[in-house]
Amino acid sequence: MELPLALLGLLIGGAPVVDAPTVLWALDSGVARADHGAALMPDGRVMVVGGSASRSTQLYDPASNSWSDGGRGMDSHAFYSLARLQDGTLIVVDNGPFYEWWLPATQSWDVAPPGTPRQEGVAVLLSSGQLLTGCGNDGTGSVDTFERFDQESNVWLDAGAQLFPDDLCALSPLPGDRWLKTGGVGSASDVAELWSADGGRPYTLQYDRQEHTSTILPDGRVLVTGGTSSPFPVEIFDPVTETWEAPGSSPSEGRFAASATVLPDGRVVVAGGFNGSGRAVDTGEVYDPLTGLWSAPFQLGLRRGVHVGVMLPNGRVFLTGGDDDVSSTQSSQLLDFSSPFMTAGPGLPQPMAAPRLGTARGVPVLWDDHGTAAYRLNPEAGWVALPPAPANPGAVALTLRDGRLLRVGAAIDGYDPERGAWFTVPTPDAGHPGAAAALLRTGEVLVAGGDGPSKGVELFDPRTATWSRTEDLPTATRGAQAVSLPGGDVLLCGGETGTGLTDWCWIYTASTAHWTFGVRFSGARRGFSLTPLESGLVLAAGGENDGGVVATAEVFRPSSISWTPAGSLLQPRAGHAAVRLRNGQVLVIGGSGTTGALLTTERFDLVMGGFTGGPDLGVARAAPSAVMGMDGRPLICGAEDVRVEVFDEGRGAQPEWAPTLEGPPRGSPGQALTVTGTRITGVTPGSSGDLRNSPSNLPVLALEGPDDLLVRPGAIGWTDSRVTFQVPPSTAAGWYALSASVNGIESEAKPFVVGLDTGQSCDAGAECAAGTCAAGICADPPEIIWVPPDSGTVTDGGADAGGGPPLEVDVGCGCAAAPGAWGALILLIALRAGVSRARRAKRARD
Repeated sequence: MELPLALLGLLIGGAPVVDAPTVLWALDSGVARADHGAALMPDGRVMVVGGSASRSTQLYDPASNSWSDGGRGMDSHAFYSLARLQDGTLIVVDNGPFYEWWLPATQSWDVAPPGTPRQEGVAVLLSSGQLLTGCGNDGTGSVDTFERFDQESNVWLDAGAQLFPDDLCALSPLPGDRWLKTGGVGSASDVAELWSADGGRPYTLQYDRQEHTSTILPDGRVLVTGGTSSPFPVEIFDPVTETWEAPGSSPSEGRFAASATVLPDGRVVVAGGFNGSGRAVDTGEVYDPLTGLWSAPFQLGLRRGVHVGVMLPNGRVFLTGGDDDVSSTQSSQLLDFSSPFMTAGPGLPQPMAAPRLGTARGVPVLWDDHGTAAYRLNPEAGWVALPPAPANPGAVALTLRDGRLLRVGAAIDGYDPERGAWFTVPTPDAGHPGAAAALLRTGEVLVAGGDGPSKGVELFDPRTATWSRTEDLPTATRGAQAVSLPGGDVLLCGGETGTGLTDWCWIYTASTAHWTFGVRFSGARRGFSLTPLESGLVLAAGGENDGGVVATAEVFRPSSISWTPAGSLLQPRAGHAAVRLRNGQVLVIGGSGTTGALLTTERFDLVMGGFTGGPDLGVARAAPSAVMGMDGRPLICGAEDVRVEVFDEGRGAQPEWAPTLEGPPRGSPGQALTVTGTRITGVTPGSSGDLRNSPSNLPVLALEGPDDLLVRPGAIGWTDSRVTFQVPPSTAAGWYALSASVNGIESEAKPFVVGLDTGQSCDAGAECAAGTCAAGICADPPEIIWVPPDSGTVTDGGADAGGGPPLEVDVGCGCAAAPGAWGALILLIALRAGVSRARRAKRARD
């Protein structure tokens, strides 16, 4: 027997589902619309088309909460159907003067192959990938046929005569290229038709249905609800037994012309619409298919009907436009049903004085900042011991473009997951304690400032193991924070100067190797967090100034080189951790407040422009450490106890519903690739099959690099078992995490390498994924490893180790390795053909 989702969540340690969402107000579109359409795009934006005689189209970007021009359509459309093909093409089905489509290749609108004119019709995508249209009228009467669109020949083909022609019906695609037609405005609005290759079969509905919704549930059944004549009762069709059943309860409020959207946890939210008196309503209700029960109504805060509802990749429902009884509206809302919670992770393998976390090729790496113990997390969520880590307390950790972990502090060192070894980097001076560090697009690491304070800025190139000087900081600083910006520049802010704390921010432009004035914070701060958002903006939060711990927060906008207020933290905090979540929010964790270590977390939301409370930690953590796991959940630890905690967004999707991605493991900028997997089109279309709601079950991909910047390579074709996309031409070479979101249900990320592999032919300046292009071949980077002193001979300890003595070479920094216990720094360059062949073979197997 299946358990209700709410109870199931409690049994597995999750949080109970919520019936009343958090309602957020998105930016107004600037164009009032009703009777329009919308569709999710492969890059995560939403295309909104037509309505109220408008020819304009617009794109809403949930990552930046902004609207942009979607191109001018060929004609105005209202009461039309908007459908999407499996290559991202959008087709407008209307009664004239023509059909039109939006073509991904040209990013523009054009006249589409014409089918039968039909206004107030419906279009849905069948499991075969063919588009089906039905219902509607041509201006003289109801259209009595179904049609299929054959994309190969660009023609519409007859798909059978409707048993009962009408307008404003609903269509739901079923497995096996079947479809269910229900209700409509006509002589038989209480009739359903089940269609397959051998024709249609009629069923009698319990109630008349006009302007109702027909929604496919995750278990394959079809939920039919609402309508103008009998808005209260609900019916469910089982496509396996081909029978109708009644649910356990009815909604508390009747409605038609509402939106119906499947949530990631399998429930259905029905929002807005008009009641039996024809008045727009400002409520929504949630139906749970496992219990057959409806929630109590929740308030939207605005009356809207004939609007659209779309499930976004971040798990929120996007409502836009509609009629509020007086006029069409420009407003948009986001319904967030997530219920975030903390759950137990793999405990610390041993007590640590100062546990710290980083990642190497997406795998969490744990070490003791005041000791030598080190571990990595294996796929079974257990800790595996690593060789002792070099002593480097207080170091800043980041990930190189080739996926290795680097620590920048009094020493420069890191962990190489391929070799299973720690390495150290010879430096031109005594190290960089107190420095800020960030990754450039070239793969170089910019190391700026440090104890002193210092103005010095150096670049470390891991591809050649060389150092170079670049322009000094305008102001000497230590304890600053730095992040990478889109395009490859670096933002550096705050910290201490020789005269005290500073509110200065500086931008390093990599193309000119020059620092420019970024603009000041609202006030001086240190011990704050600086977090890049998915949209390219940067959030600064908390910290302390001369007056103590602060709660201020602000957002940096690179386009205007300006800081804008972002509300205030719910509690002043410094020394906290901050992680960007997959839903675009920033999780702020623990830290020190006005009375000591903090137990609380907070979430920043760009749409809301402020902070809300998150779930409490299991123990107060004054200096927490956190990283994002490949499953999209942050891992959190601290010195206060041995428990490790995991933050879950609480979208509630069952694991068996999640999409999965497999190979290939690499590609080049601009290259089109096909990745295989499962459930790439989800377990349900996700939105109701009426004329206003386009399904949103397409894979929205994300590539997240080691610089914490995220790009969305829009899919250019997909089926349930494969997706094709183009690696964006501007993507920097290196290691990435590739994931997909389908109807708000996210896959686990998989390693993906951009650039040419070692040993492949290349031209000078080519994007080699790890090393550089030398003599027409992508070469391995120098292998810098840590070895015990006086060991006689040096071995790398890796699986591909070969015989023969190592070769010591100059590292190009004008310095020599210092001898001493755990201080031997040896640079090995693998020249042996056997080593290279073994490494390439290993990568091929991986």
